[in-house]
Amino acid sequence: MSKNIFFLYSELSEYTVECLNFIVKNNRFKIYVFSWPVNDEAPFKFNISKEIIIGDPDFLYEKSLEIKPEIIFCSGWLDKTYIKLIKSIDYKCTKVLMVDNYWKDSIKQILGRNVLKSVTKNFDLSWVPSNFHVSYSQKIGFKNKNIILGLYARDLSLFNEAFHNNKIKKSKNPPKKFIYVGRYLKLKGILDLWNAFKIFSKTNSEWELHCVGTGYLSDKKMIHPKIFHHGFLSRDQILELSSNTGIFVMPSHSDHWGMAVQEFACLGFPLICSNKVGSSYSFLEEGKNGFHFESKNINDLVRVMNKFSVMNNKELYKFAQRSNELSFLYNLETWNNTILNIAKFYD
Repeated sequence: MSKNIFFLYSELSEYTVECLNFIVKNNRFKIYVFSWPVNDEAPFKFNISKEIIIGDPDFLYEKSLEIKPEIIFCSGWLDKTYIKLIKSIDYKCTKVLMVDNYWKDSIKQILGRNVLKSVTKNFDLSWVPSNFHVSYSQKIGFKNKNIILGLYARDLSLFNEAFHNNKIKKSKNPPKKFIYVGRYLKLKGILDLWNAFKIFSKTNSEWELHCVGTGYLSDKKMIHPKIFHHGFLSRDQILELSSNTGIFVMPSHSDHWGMAVQEFACLGFPLICSNKVGSSYSFLEEGKNGFHFESKNINDLVRVMNKFSVMNNKELYKFAQRSNELSFLYNLETWNNTILNIAKFYD
């Protein structure tokens, strides 16, 4: 099956590139990717396949008239250049809106529904991360039959390999070390995590907290004898650090997804997530491989930290195994199959 497919992104991510590389390697699709510069706070260098054609968003309209793609995947509705193209298309083309918002029932969302419907009516399908995100797409005008799951995925092979390499060591002596991987932003809940750990540490002095990332709060990081700040680390460096840490924490105030949850689940980490982390509803089973806490509630975060501090090795290992099992819900194969199904169904 040979088709021209446009992917319109605000910016690329490492896991998106993995998915795109997998598609061009295993299919005859001709892939065109348009995106803006990468976020400076996540300085990744991407290994993009030579088979993928990188386009300039400033010349998107002209390129679309030249190529006339059969499918266009558009990331969100905020980019005026992308939405202008979607509205202007007068040739046969399946238009897919990629959206990771979840419904918060906020005044902003309620008031914005009708405005968004004027945009979403130009799309055929909505591609969302998980069931947790379906209601949002329904609220902005998509019928359930036109909503597809599995928007986010990545290559889990290295994470799974690391899990199996470390599971015997960790089952015998689980590290009493929490780990956070994310940007140093207030929105990410990093201040809550530091303050919660400071309280937790008073009665659990043997535990450590390891933080990986950069951001505007880097200059205001908490100095504590048991808190270690590693700055930005590559994936290989994170995998190395994961071999000596034990519980993953994502304390976000709002996170549409949070790929790190899936990554650390695959690594076999028990999880702590705020109730505002979208991916946690796919990879965290309450009391089976982790615990949720109320976002912005420091005392509630301390409460779930204490739950792990009293667990024995056997209990922690059960959590680790369940995390690894749950992590494979979405992967490169499922992402590829979604593209194939769209291409076949709308042929």
